[in-house]
Amino acid sequence: MNSQDAAGCVVAAHLNRMRGFFFRKGYRNEELDDIVQEACAAVLVGYPRYRGASSVGTWVYAVCQNVHLVTWRRDSRSCQTVSLPDGVVPDNRYGPTSDLALLIEKLPPLDRTLYRLYYVENRRVAEIGEIIRLPEGTVKYRLYELRHALRVLLTE
Repeated sequence: MNSQDAAGCVVAAHLNRMRGFFFRKGYRNEELDDIVQEACAAVLVGYPRYRGASSVGTWVYAVCQNVHLVTWRRDSRSCQTVSLPDGVVPDNRYGPTSDLALLIEKLPPLDRTLYRLYYVENRRVAEIGEIIRLPEGTVKYRLYELRHALRVLLTE
């Protein structure tokens, strides 16, 4: 069996696990199919470089993780900031922006980042952990501490 046939067997054997990995990362429908296809291509291309230092399943998981991070970085770079024209005031349904903005500015930089990622961008705890390179448990604890700090600031 040549290298390409072996790579095809690896893809076939791990396809359901790869789909599950990306499903848990939040990909759905066509987006899920696209990224799984991208990961399959990465496995096929990268298989000749597989040295056997880990199990094949572990190696495929690492390839999927890399494909996910590359896709996430590419998508996050494509997001654009929109500036409002002069004189236009944004609709603020949640109370005065200035009060909330002042409270957020009193927080340490990591807490401001957590606030933005979790409450503004609605990212999952696992995704936040990947972004700021902290374990999920630490992110959960930091969010707990963030809520406590905001409560304290609101009562001042």
